[in-house]
Amino acid sequence: MKKIIAVLLSVLIIFSSMAIVASAATQDDAAAAAEAFNAAKVDYSGVYWKNTPDAVVNFQMKKINSLLAQIVAEKNLKGTFYSDETVTVISAKLAGVTNTKFDSIDFPGVKAQFPEAYEYITKAKEEKKTWETLGTVPFGVKDRDSFVKALGAFSANFGGVISLACAMSPDLYSGAIIPLVESLHVGKMLSFGEYAAASGFDGGKTMEILAGYVADAVEAFAKNPLYYITDVLPDFAASYDVFAKAVEANPMAAAFGLKMPGLDTLVKGLAANLNGLKLPGIDFDKLAGMATARAVESGSEGGYDVELNGDKAVVFGAILDYLKRVLEDDNNQMIIYNYLSKVLGITDTDYRDLIAAIKASDIIGIVAALSSILDTLLSKAFPLPPFVDGKVAEILKTVLRVARFLKEFISRIPMPLAK
Repeated sequence: MKKIIAVLLSVLIIFSSMAIVASAATQDDAAAAAEAFNAAKVDYSGVYWKNTPDAVVNFQMKKINSLLAQIVAEKNLKGTFYSDETVTVISAKLAGVTNTKFDSIDFPGVKAQFPEAYEYITKAKEEKKTWETLGTVPFGVKDRDSFVKALGAFSANFGGVISLACAMSPDLYSGAIIPLVESLHVGKMLSFGEYAAASGFDGGKTMEILAGYVADAVEAFAKNPLYYITDVLPDFAASYDVFAKAVEANPMAAAFGLKMPGLDTLVKGLAANLNGLKLPGIDFDKLAGMATARAVESGSEGGYDVELNGDKAVVFGAILDYLKRVLEDDNNQMIIYNYLSKVLGITDTDYRDLIAAIKASDIIGIVAALSSILDTLLSKAFPLPPFVDGKVAEILKTVLRVARFLKEFISRIPMPLAK
């Protein structure tokens, strides 16, 4: 309930300076709040796609979502996330939240489950390494399960701070953590009682629980990248604001040194780590209003809360509008190109085509650019022999495109259940 009140206040502005009071939300409470949100929200449908019919936008978005999903699969970006490097980076960032030095943590969970990683950590301590100079700890992460276990073990100290603060102040869990996790749209979060039973307020188990929800979000993104992002962004924007304010106002969180930056500050900080990428300001209050609200089951007190489902075409238009501002900076263009070139192997021509399409809000051009990027990836995965001439190469590339289309088409046909 806390989340929807915050969003309503941000959309209506009138009460933006008033305190947010938490209350248990029954199904009727949540339904009434959702109805009020939907009645009060601003209609942005005509802002970003003035000259493009809705049917065209929706059709092309479906194609973009499909192309992005294939690119994610082709480059195994999900597997890239499930890695030792990701576990190390996340753990270092979380330690920074509580200002905990690397050499002050014993890492008993790592010692018990990951002997090679613990040996690396021990040597790093002897060499006076810090979080910044640690390098990548070799946990052997290869999939979802190993990612969850490794993050739980390596971030157990942070998890211990979270679990102790929540044990002493349950409202921190129900009023801050539940809305944030549920904004990822990967299901109902454990209630406080369920969390207490599952974790025993152990730091490692707490982090495993949270890491599981993060992994579920990664899986959802990999399956439908564009649809997932445009659905989740408004809810996450609203919920993070609630989360940060609840942490700031909670005396137990303050006692344990928990302090979360605003979402705009957080995003800009993360971008700056990407070789100095500079981002313009983001109006998260506006973004939070680009959604349709509905009552859903929740781990929150009362059993229900309001979920904000992004108005996908509107959110996509807002993303493109924001990317235009990002790409106005030539240095940003080069940083993004270098990153995409490294991660996807994108060519200079494909990148220029993609930028031109984004700047023009040319959704069909974006589809063409992404299709070309995917074709480049496939051609690298299946290199042609050197004796194949240009005409034959083009024919073979066309065959690859047709095969890709058929594969995608067949994968979306519902299969009959086994009897």
